[in-house]
Amino acid sequence: MSELKEAEKLAKKAAKKEAEVLAIEQKFALENAEFATFLKKQEERNREVAKMWDGVKQALIEAGYFDVIENENFRVSVSRVFGIKVTDVNALPKEFKKTVEVPETEKIKKHFELYNELPEGTADGSYYRLNKKVK
Repeated sequence: MSELKEAEKLAKKAAKKEAEVLAIEQKFALENAEFATFLKKQEERNREVAKMWDGVKQALIEAGYFDVIENENFRVSVSRVFGIKVTDVNALPKEFKKTVEVPETEKIKKHFELYNELPEGTADGSYYRLNKKVK
């Protein structure tokens, strides 16, 4: 449970930093020199805040806590987004694969160029494009 407290503490810090960035942005009259300073500080703080939120995420994952943590300054939770990467399609059992027939478009194109006709089961999908360069 201490990991949960640590995550909440870190979340509070991150929310405070984000509020500071917003306050600085509103404070500036955005004159050129001030604006450059603001942009630099904003970039630094954004990196710092992003690291903090990453820390919150990691702490919540390590704690196995997937409910919402909420207070007057923030609402945060972690959820798993399911994704799959197939590393070896040949190792997959048959019930997880399907066979797909794919037309050989290059062969069809060559056939059309040679005989000026499309094979049965195809249609002309050509279009015209205007090529231009304005100087």
